[in-house]
Amino acid sequence: MSATVTPLRPRARFSLLVVDADPVGRLRVSDELRSAGYRVLEASSRPDAEAILTRMPVHLLVLQAAFDDGRIDGRAIARLVADLRPRPKLIVISDEVRFGDGADDGASVLAKPYDISRLVEFVRETLDPTGASGL
Repeated sequence: MSATVTPLRPRARFSLLVVDADPVGRLRVSDELRSAGYRVLEASSRPDAEAILTRMPVHLLVLQAAFDDGRIDGRAIARLVADLRPRPKLIVISDEVRFGDGADDGASVLAKPYDISRLVEFVRETLDPTGASGL
């Protein structure tokens, strides 16, 4: 009896973490990224995000939150990401352009409002800026 091996879609090798306190927004983004073939983890709070980031490899963090709305402190999460090795790439989605304190150095910023299809393209460009892997 031989086993059938199904090759992974190229995007499935990337683990993404979507952090958003709003369950509707988080689900919308996560579903769209899963439909595009990515493995997606979700967090609704800073402690949830920290637990995931410190326990498993994450290639890209999509942080969609007010920077300190009482539920998610985006600055603290960005600082945590900056200290991780290997360091995940970071996309900050916000109507505020920058943190202004260096916490988002190296982050890609996607301004609100945005089209969900643009987010998928932005994720692809962030993970593979040269387009060499055919994502």
